Amino acid sequence: VDDAADAVVYSFENFQRLKNKTINFTDFSPIRFKDLINGMVKLTGSKKPFSIPLFLARLLMGKDIIGFITNSYRVQHDDIISDWEPKYRNCLDGLQSILQNSRQVDQRKNLLF
Repeated sequence: VDDAADAVVYSFENFQRLKNKTINFTDFSPIRFKDLINGMVKLTGSKKPFSIPLFLARLLMGKDIIGFITNSYRVQHDDIISDWEPKYRNCLDGLQSILQNSRQVDQRKNLLF
């Protein structure tokens, strides 16, 4: 969330230079959907979700949805924004920060009530 907000602010501050361009603000660590899910499981202490064979998933969810989930979508950080860097080196670090902040807020709420 911090990185997304920073990217929006950066875009507004550099509007004239970035006008009429499509910009990819990304971290520098591509991640597969499977690794994202496993990372979220680890961060939250949840049980690992079960998996089903690919052919069955296609049958139940459809070829397009499974294609979206399993395909690789590599996004390259644009040179035009080389002076912008994300706060977190990858999405799992960002998610970990969100969870830690959320737990701190919950602890403060418990102290008040």
